[in-house]
This record gives sequence, structure tokens and C-alpha cells, in this order.
Amino acid sequence: MSNQFVSTPLIKRTAQMALRAILIGLFIATAAVVVWGATVVQAQQSQWQGLIEVMPAGGLIGQWTVQGRAFTTDANTDFRQDKGAFAVGVCAEVEYVGAASPFLATKIASKNADDCLAGTSTASTSTPSTSTPSTSTPETSTPATATPSPDTTGTPGVDQEAFGRVESLPAPGFVGAWTISGVTYNAPASAEFKQENGPLVIGACVKVHYFTNTSPFTLRELSTELASACNGATPTATVTGTPNATPSGTPVATSTAVGEIEIYGRLDSLPSGLIGTWTVSAVAYTATAGTEFKQEHGAFTVGGCVKLHASTTTTPATIREIETEHEFRCSGGGSNAEGELFGLLQSFPAGLIGGWNIGGLTFVADANTEFKQANGAFAVGMTVKVHFVRDSNGINLARELETKFANDDNGSDDDGNGSFEGAEGHAYGVIDSFPANQQGVWLISGVAYTTTAATVFSQTDGNFVVGAKVKVEYFLDASGVRMARKIETTNSTGGATAPNHFKLFGFVNGMPPSGFVGTWVIDNIAFVADANTQFKENNGLLALGSYVAVEYFIQDGRNQMHEIETHVPPGAGTLTTVGQIDDKGVDPIAASVSAATWIIGGVSYTVTPATDLNDILGELAVGKTALVNSYTDLNGSQVATQIRGITLSSQLYLPVIVR
Repeated sequence: MSNQFVSTPLIKRTAQMALRAILIGLFIATAAVVVWGATVVQAQQSQWQGLIEVMPAGGLIGQWTVQGRAFTTDANTDFRQDKGAFAVGVCAEVEYVGAASPFLATKIASKNADDCLAGTSTASTSTPSTSTPSTSTPETSTPATATPSPDTTGTPGVDQEAFGRVESLPAPGFVGAWTISGVTYNAPASAEFKQENGPLVIGACVKVHYFTNTSPFTLRELSTELASACNGATPTATVTGTPNATPSGTPVATSTAVGEIEIYGRLDSLPSGLIGTWTVSAVAYTATAGTEFKQEHGAFTVGGCVKLHASTTTTPATIREIETEHEFRCSGGGSNAEGELFGLLQSFPAGLIGGWNIGGLTFVADANTEFKQANGAFAVGMTVKVHFVRDSNGINLARELETKFANDDNGSDDDGNGSFEGAEGHAYGVIDSFPANQQGVWLISGVAYTTTAATVFSQTDGNFVVGAKVKVEYFLDASGVRMARKIETTNSTGGATAPNHFKLFGFVNGMPPSGFVGTWVIDNIAFVADANTQFKENNGLLALGSYVAVEYFIQDGRNQMHEIETHVPPGAGTLTTVGQIDDKGVDPIAASVSAATWIIGGVSYTVTPATDLNDILGELAVGKTALVNSYTDLNGSQVATQIRGITLSSQLYLPVIVR
């Protein structure tokens, strides 16, 4: 019997991937996620309260860090977990003795999350140590709507705080120069980034902690904030580096009032004018003129996920606030809901344990997190998959982190496999204009694509004329220009729901700083989402670096988004196989069908308009060989994310063993 092997570049790539696979030991590192709104007590007192940042790897005896302060525990320490188990990110109160760090903890008790967000100081019971300065730099006020004008008169090296909007940022990742409301900051590798209130993108409202003894200022911590912190309010810029300084402007935690319930559920029905009876997860509620409606994550739709606060003093309960939510929040009733996403790795801790920033969200990895690096070591700018649980404290706990591919973001196919990972896409539309000799700039459904002598042109379903339906396959070059690899006439619309709608499949480069309504950038194309846009997260959260299908139409010269839906990125499925194409069924390229079944190597694969069909290195025809990447959907079907034609360059004959 014979056994065929794929071409040499593919073998080389596979070998390199295998060599890169490493075993990662779990280390407890400093700089786990720190939430800025924690309660702080006076310096060197016998009590300290804040979020647990570091705790012993095994058991409870050893080194702890709580809200930036180091403690040692021993056999005499009293551990209280009445308010929940100890874990990184949990609020805790420490009673301790000693005059120098690390202090000896006599008692550590878990606390409610609200205790670390209330903004009030905890009373102390002992005299401050003289080993720590007892005076703080005077507070200065920073208007929220103006340039922060950081105070340069403070003590060199003192931690300052300011609010502003992001005007520019490094890429990829977060290390480098930032411009925030006209002020330049330098973010070193040790800086912390938090994206609990939206992604760190241009236009985002942020709070910045920085040091004044460098030029430009050195950024220590950057966190996204609600837009209100940069609009109208006047937060106080406070020196937080001195131990006895109490943060001002700390937001009050949103807690559920007495007689009020918080519910996550699916919307069964709603009144046409929003005022009236709502049914959520088969329970009736009443909305009044005083109800607050929020649709930042899309419009209210039957079957959509919502969160509501309602008063139980009436029957049915009266809704105080109702808002659309991420799809995953309804998978577990809001608390301990599970989700996943495919996105860009923006920053991660050196020891892997701690805060990770992926696709515009922040996750916490701990000793229970599983790290998978079979597709290369973790690196900023690559595409990763994260499976997480959102706990009752609102923390996204990473249960599994997995590398998928290193993005080819420099305009070249680095590994020579015929695929520009993270920098390619395809679209279905109509020709608006094209050059007479076919080489140059094509305008297809409002989007520009550049063709060259290397572009493949196919007119099997009609000729190239203005108004003709076409499919274009493209990649982004080093300048971000969409270079067309293939343009072909087609009868397919890619699954568009209306004759004047078009479909594009690509990667998210930019998204609104708060919620989903606003401007999205996909493969360097701007799309506008409004309250009527449908947002679907069936294959992971919408995030920076997500692979999405966008259905849009052109209105007033803008690409108006009708729907955006996540898909598993090409090549990011769980299974990769090589086989001969036995049958292609009804080809979605040549017909208006939503999906087709291909048989490759005797296995049936579902092929959708989102599937990347790549014939650059080999023809995708019956009898030819192809490499298939796929995943198993909820119905048990193998869904192909990518099918790449390959050319066999050698054969290896193995002896047949007869038993």
C-alpha cells in the first residue's frame, strides 16, 4: 500500500509547528489583574482590603499579594472563606502585623465583591508605622472634557492618575507610545491593561496611572472606563503612589437594591412600543415610562439575551432597567456563564498566570487554566482561542487558552502555505467599476480591491460587466491594501438576505469603544452598525481579531451593517486532515445555497459561504488532493473552516503487515 505526503512547504510547516510545541509549567506571578476601584486603608495599619493578586500555588501557606501589598501566611494564620473561596481576583480583608514588607498576616477573610468597589476606607486599629511617609501629594482636579494636563510638579516617580480618550496606540499589542487626550505616554512591558468597560481602541474613555519622572510619562496602568467618566463629569486626578492616599472619584458598585432582582434570560416577547408586558424566559414583567432601555449590544429581538433589573414589590415585577447582552451571558443564567472567543492576543503576563488581554476583553488565568501551545508559543499579535467562565464577581476566568496561528500581518505568506492567516477574506457583491485591462482597482459593492498580473480571473458564470455578481478572494498587503487573488463571476450571494445586500467575510480590525453600536472596521473597511443591526455570537464573542460574516447595504455612501456574525477563523478548527476530493455536492460558489456537503477522504464536510476555499497551491476539483481544517458543530457535523488545494510532490511506500 502507498501513503501520500503533501508538498515540502507543508511538511516543513508541520514540522516547525511540532517543534514549537512546548510544555508550560505553571508559575504564580505578580501582576495579576488589579481592579482600580478597590477599597484602600491607611498605610501600615493592621487591616488591608482589596483584590487578591497572588496566592500560594498549593494550599494557603506562603506568599500573598493583596491590592499591591505583600503578605506572608503561616500555620497560625486564620483563614476565613465565608464569602467564597480564595482565588486570584477575589476581594479579601487582611489583618496583619509587622513594620516592613512582606507583612505577617494573622487573618485573611474573603469578602463580597462590592466591598472592594464601594470607594470607602476601611477603619484601622493600629498606629501607622513610621517607616512609611504619612503625607501625600496634593490632589489636582482634571476636567473630564479637557486635556488631562498631568501634574508634573508632584514628587518624581509618584503615581498620578488622569482620564482621557485614546487618540493613538501601539500595534500589535500595547507596549509602546500612547496618545491620550493630547498627552503622550510610554507603556513598558510591565504596564497593566484592563478592558472591563470596552476595548482599548481609538476613542475609548480611559483612566491612566502614570509616573512623572520620565519624558514621556511612563504608563503604569491603563483601564477602559464608562463614557460618562470622560463626558461631563469631573473626576479627580489623585496621587496614588503614597501609601496613605485615598483614591477619589471611585465609582460606586452597582448592586441590586432591596426588593429588586437581576435576571439574565432569553426574550420571548415584547410590546411594540417597549412600554407594556415583556416575557423573559417564560416570566412576565412590566415596563413603564420610567424603565430604562439599553440596546448597546443590538436591538431587542425575540430569542435574544437580555439582562433586567426589576422590582418584586409589584405583580408582575416592574422593570427598572433592561438591556441587550452578550449571547454567552444566557448560557448560565448570567452567573458562571461560559463563553469563548477567537481574537488577537494583546498582552499577557510573563509567567502566564494573571491578566490576559484578548480581543478587547480582559481574562484572568490561574493555576486551573489549561495552556495549549501546539500551534506556536504565545506571542502578542497572534490569534488565540480562550474558553472562559464569568464568575459571580464579574471576572472572566480563563479555563483554556490555546494558540491558533501567527498572523501574517506584514503582507506576506510567511509560512508559504498559500494562506495569509488573519489577513485574508472573501466577499460576494456586484461590480461597480473595473479597469479596462482588468489590472488595477476594482470597486465591488462599494469596496476597493487591487488586482495585479498574479490575480486569477474567471468568467465561468458570465462576463465581467458592471452589475455582474462576483466573488473576490483577497489578502491585506503590508500597507493594508486589499489585494485580490481571484475574482470570478458567480450566481451566489454568499447568503445575503436581500437583493441589495452584500456579504463579506474577514477579520475585525476595529470596533466601537463601548457596546456594539457605532463604526466597525473589518479588513480595513468601515461599516456602520446602528440599533437595527443584528449581532450574532454563535461561534464566539465579537472581538478584535474575530472572523466574521458581515451583511451590509450601501446607504448615503456608507456601508450600513445589517448583520454581523462570528465564525471559526479559517485554519482555527480542531481537526486538520488531508484527503482526495471525492464529491463536492452543490458548489456554494456556483449556486445560491447556504451550505453544501463535500466528501474528502471519505469524510463528509459542511461547506458554507464562510469557508475559505483556497486553490492557490492546487486545484479544488474532484479527484484532487486537499487539506481540510474543520470543527464539530452542535449537530455533530464536521464544518470546514478552510479547504486548501495541495499538490503532492512525493510518495512513500510502506510494507503491508498481514496478521
